[in-house]
Amino acid sequence: MIVEDDEMSRSILKHFIEQTNQIQLIQQCENAIEAYQVLQKEKEIDVIFLDIEMPEMTGLELMQSIQDHHADIIITTSKPEYALEAFEYDVTDYLVKPIKYSRFLKAIQRVETSRRYINSNSINGENDELQQVGFSNNSEVQALFVKSEGRIIKLNYDEVIHIEALADYVIVNATNRKFIVHSTMKGIYSKLQSTKCFIRIHRSHIINLNAIETIEDGLVNVAGGKAIPIGKLYRSEFLEKLNIIS
Repeated sequence: MIVEDDEMSRSILKHFIEQTNQIQLIQQCENAIEAYQVLQKEKEIDVIFLDIEMPEMTGLELMQSIQDHHADIIITTSKPEYALEAFEYDVTDYLVKPIKYSRFLKAIQRVETSRRYINSNSINGENDELQQVGFSNNSEVQALFVKSEGRIIKLNYDEVIHIEALADYVIVNATNRKFIVHSTMKGIYSKLQSTKCFIRIHRSHIINLNAIETIEDGLVNVAGGKAIPIGKLYRSEFLEKLNIIS
């Protein structure tokens, strides 16, 4: 999907897409409001090429409005100064105009990389497991229950370090193991929101507060050496939940 108010830029992106076998153009929108309306109905769009500076509704405002959509977002803009703010929304890539085809291809490769984890599991014969994985939460016993390979596995809250989005799945990262769950971040967080130890700090990340080691430069470092960015929309709620002594 192309969301771009400049006709020439739309034409260039359309031409690039037509020259690339991996992708197919489904929709073109001249403004973010039109794109928002399309995305409320169309859930099969995997990649959005999104301009930032558009009338009435900017690309950044559109990203705020579609946080639960699973599309990879590739920013296309003539203004490099928006990069820092854009990456707070977990965009896949940031293309500065004029865009060269070689750079366009690198962005597509990044999209493929973000989805390769699931595909590699399918190739290695784990597809049956992925189809069977489920997720449930029993709040009374302070644990997550992950369904895998015909078994229901109990994960105590203190075992779960963080949960991250991966296309139409989420990865539950626990101590020394991980599980792929066919669900959305919204669905997972709705089950965990009532707990005191889990909080969503980014469009693509939920963390266990007990797993935090340090916080610096807009990143939360959790057990296991993972550095997770703090999204702009989640920062206030996250900081309020911490008992910070200064």
